[in-house]
Amino acid sequence: MMRKIQNLMRREAHREASTRAKPRRGTITAYDPSKYAAKVRIEPEGYETGFLQIGSEFVGNGWGLILGPSIGDEVEVNFQEDGKNAAYIGSRFFGDELPPFPVPSSEAWLVHKSGAFIKLTNDGKLSLRDAAGSTLVLNNDGTTVLSSNLIVNGYIKATGDITDRSATGGSSMADFREVYDSHTHGGVMSGGSNTNEPNQEI
Repeated sequence: MMRKIQNLMRREAHREASTRAKPRRGTITAYDPSKYAAKVRIEPEGYETGFLQIGSEFVGNGWGLILGPSIGDEVEVNFQEDGKNAAYIGSRFFGDELPPFPVPSSEAWLVHKSGAFIKLTNDGKLSLRDAAGSTLVLNNDGTTVLSSNLIVNGYIKATGDITDRSATGGSSMADFREVYDSHTHGGVMSGGSNTNEPNQEI
């Protein structure tokens, strides 16, 4: 009698366990950016899910952290309260085919496949680069270095003097303000005469 009861309890436990789903790994096969959802091929069985919501660390109405996955990304599929019909995409993983960057401990890098990046490094600097190689570095010492041609669509207001690299010991050139203040134009009549109108084509 006892053996029958034990077998019955064992079968019931197996039946209950079969209704629950454990986290699984798979690869992204499709992505819907309008819904921030993706399909996943579950490994090793190889079956494909429907579109599943992708989790995010920062969400809101009209704002949030949205990191669009690529086809082939390895992800973890979790199940709300172990329900097989309540799946969602959680963490994503690096691997042999998608190796990580060697990011030092305590640093944060956001790197795009184009080569553009944003880096918060342990020396306190904030570095930005675009795919063409232009860089902007906040040096954690009150200075900022821009390595690029600069195009400004608007006013520039400076509360201090504009100097050249000699201000930081990088050049022996004269101070820009000294050059500007002593700059003269030839061919101008002194007295009450006015200059011509500016060239409108410039």
